Amino acid sequence: MELFSDNAKNLAFFHHKMKRDLFDVVSYQTLLNQADKHSDFYRFAMNDVNENPELDLELPMQDLWLQRLKLLLNTPSIDQQNSNQLKQVYRDLTHDLALSDSQQIIFSQLAQSKALFATITGQAGSGKSYLTAQLIKHLVTNQLQTAVLTPTHVASTNINQLIDQAREVRFDQDMTANKLQAADRSDMISVSTLTSWMFRMAADSMEIAQHGQLTNNDQRTAPQYDLIVIDEAFAANAIGLLDVFLFALLTSTPVILIGDPHQLSAIQNPPQPLFDLLRQAKVLFDTDQLQLVQRTNSDEIIHFSRAILNNNLNDYKEHYFLPNLTLPPAALLATSDFDTEVNLEHYLSQTFMINSKDHGLDSIILVPTNEKRRQLAEQIQSQYLNQDPQVEYLTLSGEHMITMHVGDIMMIMESQLVHDWTSGHPSKETLHLRGATRIEILDLFPNDENGEPVNRVAFDTITPTTYAYKIQIRVPDLDNQKIIVDLMERSSSGFNPGMYSPDVHELYRDLELGYVATVNKVQGLTIDHVYFYLDRDYPHLNRNLIYSGITRARQSIQLIVDPQLLRNTLEKNSRKNAEQQAITIKEP
Repeated sequence: MELFSDNAKNLAFFHHKMKRDLFDVVSYQTLLNQADKHSDFYRFAMNDVNENPELDLELPMQDLWLQRLKLLLNTPSIDQQNSNQLKQVYRDLTHDLALSDSQQIIFSQLAQSKALFATITGQAGSGKSYLTAQLIKHLVTNQLQTAVLTPTHVASTNINQLIDQAREVRFDQDMTANKLQAADRSDMISVSTLTSWMFRMAADSMEIAQHGQLTNNDQRTAPQYDLIVIDEAFAANAIGLLDVFLFALLTSTPVILIGDPHQLSAIQNPPQPLFDLLRQAKVLFDTDQLQLVQRTNSDEIIHFSRAILNNNLNDYKEHYFLPNLTLPPAALLATSDFDTEVNLEHYLSQTFMINSKDHGLDSIILVPTNEKRRQLAEQIQSQYLNQDPQVEYLTLSGEHMITMHVGDIMMIMESQLVHDWTSGHPSKETLHLRGATRIEILDLFPNDENGEPVNRVAFDTITPTTYAYKIQIRVPDLDNQKIIVDLMERSSSGFNPGMYSPDVHELYRDLELGYVATVNKVQGLTIDHVYFYLDRDYPHLNRNLIYSGITRARQSIQLIVDPQLLRNTLEKNSRKNAEQQAITIKEP
C-alpha cells in the first residue's frame, strides 16, 4: 500500500517520516496524528488520502526498510567475492611500504574475506585517516568508482582533505543535487553526507524497500559503484545507514565501515544494533583493530585518554592538578577549584589567549552545547578587543548578526563555495570552504594585488541587503592561502537535514566565532592545544563524548569537570544496558 504518489519531493518526506520511529509498528493514521498539521508532510499526505479514499489508515505498518533488510539478509547469494580489481587493490595495499605492519595486515584480511561488508576500527589517532587516504589513492589509480559517505559535514571535510593527498591535486566535490547519480563520474570519487544520500536516492530507496528491486526507469539510472566507504561510521544515524545497506545488498556493492566505536555516537538511532544484525547474518567482517596511537607524541595524553576510556579511576586521577598556566600535557582540573563559574570561564579565556597569542588556530576550547560555545567565544572576542580597542571591526545585523574584528578566528559552520577576489576580479576556480574549517580574519578593508580597494560600498552602510562586501582571510585548509572572499556570495552549503533540499545562502550566514566549538563539530579533527570544559547542564554527557574531546589534542589537553560528575558518567557507561544496546524487531 502506497501513501504517496510517485513524486520525488513527496517520497523524500515520506521516506523521512516513515523511518522516524525506527523498528516500531505503527499505523498510517498514527503517523498523520503525530505530524505537524502545518507541515508539508501533512499537506502532501492529506492530498493523497483525499485522492485515495479506499486507503485503510488503521492498518499496521512495519518499517519497510528494516523488513527489506531482514529479507535481503536471508538471501543466500549475498556472500560474494569482491571483484578482482578490488581484491588487487587490497593486495597492493598489503605491500604498500607507506603503511605500517598493522595497517598492511588489515588489507591482507580484506583481500581474503568473502563478506560483503567489513569494518576498519581503531582508537582515536591510530592512523585510520592515513589508511583511508592510501586506500583512496589506490582506488583512484585503479579507476574504481567509489562513493564516500559520512554522517556529518565535518567528516566530509576530512575526507576531502584525504582525497587531496591521494590525488596530489585539489579536489572540490561537485555539490549539485544529482552528483551521486551522474552517468559520467570522471572523478572516480563521490563524496556525500548520509543526509544527502537519503535525499538524492529517495526514489531508489523507496523502490528497494517496497519491491526489493530497482525497476527500469528511463528518467533515472541507479549509480554503480565498485566500493562504498562510510567514514566515522559509528557516529552515523541508523536511519541513514539503512538506505546504504539496502542499496549495497541489492547491488552486491562492497561496503567498508571505518571509525572508532568508542568515539561520539549518534544520540538517536545509534548504528551498533544494525552492525550486529549484519554480523549475525555473516555479511559483516571485522578486521583487526588498530592500536598504535600516532596523533600525539605525548604518552601522557595517550595514558589519560585510555584511562577515561577504560574508566580507570586510579589512572585518570593521576592527571589531577590545580589550575595554573604551566600544566603538563594532560591535566584534569576540578570545577570546585574555581570559586565561581565566572572565575572558571575567566581562567579558560585567559589561558586560551595567553597560549594562543602566536597562532590562535592552534588552540581551541571545547564545550558540549552551542549556548556555552557562543557565550565563551563572545567573551574571548571581547577580551581581545579590550587589549586593542582601536582594532578595525565589522558588524552585520539582521536575521544573522555577526561582528568580526581583524585577528578574529572564525569557523565555517557548513561548507560554502566561494571565489577569490585577490586579483580584483573573481577567480575562475571555485574554492571550497569546508564545514568546521577555522579561518583568520586578516583585513576588513582589503586591497587587490594592484593596491586598489576591492569594496565599492562605505563601511557604515553594510547590511544584509548589501550587494557585496569583501574581506581578506587566511585559510589553513587551503595551505594557509591568503584570499579575499565576498561575504555576500551565495552558494549551496549542502543539504538541510530537515527539509531534504539544498540550502543556499550568503557566506556570512555560515560564519561563527571559532575560538570555541562543540565536540560534535570537531570530531575527526586534530588540534594542538585543547581546553575541554564540561558543565553539569548537558543532558547527553557520556564517556564517548569525553573521550572524543580529549583525543582531539595533539600537544596538550586540559579537561575541566566536576570529579563526581566524571566518575558517575564513566561508571554509568561501564554498565552496559542490554535494553538500550539490543535491537528489538517487532513482528506485525
